[in-house]
Amino acid sequence: MRKLHIHLFFTALALFLCSACEDSPTQSVITFSATTTEYEKGSAKTTLDYSAPLWNAGDKICVWGSDGVPRHCLTLEHDTMTALFKYETQPESTVGGPFAAIYPATAYLSPTRIVIPPSQKSTTGRLTQAPMYAASGTTDLQFSNLCGVVLLRLTGESAKRIYYIILMADRSINGEFDLVANPDGSPCPQLAYVSGGSSNTILLVTNALQGDGSYAIAIPAGTYNSLSVFLYSIDRTSCSISLSKGQPITIEQNTIVPFAIHDVAF
Repeated sequence: MRKLHIHLFFTALALFLCSACEDSPTQSVITFSATTTEYEKGSAKTTLDYSAPLWNAGDKICVWGSDGVPRHCLTLEHDTMTALFKYETQPESTVGGPFAAIYPATAYLSPTRIVIPPSQKSTTGRLTQAPMYAASGTTDLQFSNLCGVVLLRLTGESAKRIYYIILMADRSINGEFDLVANPDGSPCPQLAYVSGGSSNTILLVTNALQGDGSYAIAIPAGTYNSLSVFLYSIDRTSCSISLSKGQPITIEQNTIVPFAIHDVAF
């Protein structure tokens, strides 16, 4: 009789545990749908190809929700105009909105501060990893570009033989920047320089021959009294060119400013 009671006890316990498993809600994986706003002329994200902004494989964003804890998210899809991101490590409990996010994840320093590196890298000279910001009450994130873009359009035999470009300004164009409220009421904040930067940013080009002679560098918005570039070719020749030519140049957020450099000669 005792053996029967023990058997019934464990049978009931097993049924109870199975029932508890079925009744316990499984934690759903939060995904974020990410799109970008468009530049005035063309579109941009990790790849500026003047036709469509594409999220790439391996793209990461840093997202924080109501708990204020920053977490990295990785693309579930790529080569798409709208990408899905999921947490690299799923939070212990579901994090609610509102949400804010920074792209790329490496730019995040705090909810109010980012870092712009002193060098940018591209396989063809096109824009990669320009910093963006998004804020939303839901998991639908629309990213806006925090910077503007200096777009060099070179012509001539050497235009596609660039190894690196140094963009030189009259103030800091990289380093740590605070996100401050935009006076025009835009949900995308402005950048205010803090520290740790320099007035030179390097664009490293790893496969210029596959490009079309266009080279894009993201820099903070503002009015520059002096902008110039130093071009260094794969043939180990170089030249310097003034973009401002003694006149102030205004770079606006989310805007491409093209500079035509005809018949570049080293």
